[in-house]
Amino acid sequence: MTYIRYALVMYLCLMANADAQTTTYTFRKYFQSSDAYYQDGPFLKPIANALSWDLFAATTEKEFRPVYGELAKYNHKEVILYGYMFTLFQKDTLKHFILGPYAPTCPFHYHVNPNLKVKVIPEIPMNYSKEPVLIKGILRMLDDGNKDTYYILEHAALVN
Repeated sequence: MTYIRYALVMYLCLMANADAQTTTYTFRKYFQSSDAYYQDGPFLKPIANALSWDLFAATTEKEFRPVYGELAKYNHKEVILYGYMFTLFQKDTLKHFILGPYAPTCPFHYHVNPNLKVKVIPEIPMNYSKEPVLIKGILRMLDDGNKDTYYILEHAALVN
């Protein structure tokens, strides 16, 4: 029981210190590359008119809300994304999944910051692929304080 109390106190101290330093930050600065839980490094290079992941990485947070910057002009527009699929379901066809710039390294959690995850909802279920996929759909940006992801790609379909 003492260990649990100690761990809780340490966690609260660390979180209080992190939030006291700044309220406006970019996720790539907040989670340093030395943080073993989050991937950092060069993004998957865009192909065939796909949006660059650098646009997504430029999204910051202010007062617990995303600030989209240049990416805002793509809200409710059809876009093409190139990235890796991540899902928690052991199925061949997926009704929804996460798309990101890095290959998944853990079967339980996609260790990528919220500004680099796009929830994809296809029109018809898609087959899972371990290789990067090219997907088009309507990009919608969320402003509800959701910390898991800031974007949804609706009416998505694979690009041939």
